[in-house]
Amino acid sequence: MQKCNPCPSPYDFCWCALYNPKRAIKKSLNQIKYDIAQREGSTVQDLSSKSRRQEIVRVRNIAIRASRKEGYTLTEIGKSFNRSHSTIWYVLGIKFE
Repeated sequence: MQKCNPCPSPYDFCWCALYNPKRAIKKSLNQIKYDIAQREGSTVQDLSSKSRRQEIVRVRNIAIRASRKEGYTLTEIGKSFNRSHSTIWYVLGIKFE
């Protein structure tokens, strides 16, 4: 975790994020994609491709869920993964009633 600018903490991480999540610095979408692709044995290009191969779709869905947990909007995530916001909505299992 990175430090926020006014953080007085002498440590490598930010205590502010523990007490006030809105002050926490989000990981970039590219960093999320890179981390998950490396962990799952895929490439960042695969995550943004139009491929529908099961192993790529599984890794892409993991990255999409991680991006949403980090606080990004559906539109931001969709642009990053070359998908529409409604596709991201479907991946996340959001129900509209």
